[in-house]
Amino acid sequence: MNYNLLPFSKYTLITKLTPENANQKVSEMLEQTRAKGRMYADRNTPIQYAGRIKGSEFKLERKPFSYNGMIPVIKGNIRRIDKTEIKISIRMQTALYIIVGILVGVNLFEISLYLIDLFSGHIVSSQSFLSPIGFLLFSYFMPLVIFKIQCNILKTNLKNLLEAEEINPKA
Repeated sequence: MNYNLLPFSKYTLITKLTPENANQKVSEMLEQTRAKGRMYADRNTPIQYAGRIKGSEFKLERKPFSYNGMIPVIKGNIRRIDKTEIKISIRMQTALYIIVGILVGVNLFEISLYLIDLFSGHIVSSQSFLSPIGFLLFSYFMPLVIFKIQCNILKTNLKNLLEAEEINPKA
């Protein structure tokens, strides 16, 4: 198992569908979402997506029943080599990168203040060091774990939709 500690994933799917059919399946999935609307969806409706298709490229985002800022954004490129190949990249939403960056930055600042006090000879408690370390780990790994869970859901849905196999898994 590949333990990637970055909230980013790239992989390639191979399908027996033609590029046009694969593009049509993605398009139909988006059209069904627009037709049903999120407002009246219930738990029995299929997973809904929002996004756009431009030529052989698409950009998707899963739309849950309530807002979830941790939902990743999917970008894909469909092309034909020997078989139809779909290059997929999944990343977190930009706002989440900013929030996590601010939290990590504040915690690193607190840790640096602790280290400055420690090396200047001031008496400081270990609790003032452990608290920012714990929050630093929590503020980075909580979004990462949720991203990985959502990423696996999206991979499975795309594989099923496009009747595809993953050829180079990179978590």
